Amino acid sequence: MPIPINCPSCGLSGAAADKLHGKTIKCQRCETVIKVQRPSLVVPVDAALLQQAAAAPRPQRPRGPAVDPRTQPRVQDFSFKWVLIGLGVTAVLAVLSLLIRFAALSIFNTMNK
Repeated sequence: MPIPINCPSCGLSGAAADKLHGKTIKCQRCETVIKVQRPSLVVPVDAALLQQAAAAPRPQRPRGPAVDPRTQPRVQDFSFKWVLIGLGVTAVLAVLSLLIRFAALSIFNTMNK
């Protein structure tokens, strides 16, 4: 892809071969030395636009938390509480199953005598 070039002295514009990128060539009209470089992707910005952007007030960022944590209710961790409740229910069920089993055995033994 050809690289567009412009002579800074005489204003002659043209194109150089892609293989000449980074090398220096002479202008065909005035013989000024020109370095062949690909055009940059930087877009020129109007100075007045830059001054307007610099003068515009910036929005203030909120400082600190948005809500005071002292006014919010504390979230309690109930995981340990539920573990204890689960262990208690398991123990009660185990005791009840043993009682029912022994009651059934004692009834069965009294019936077989």
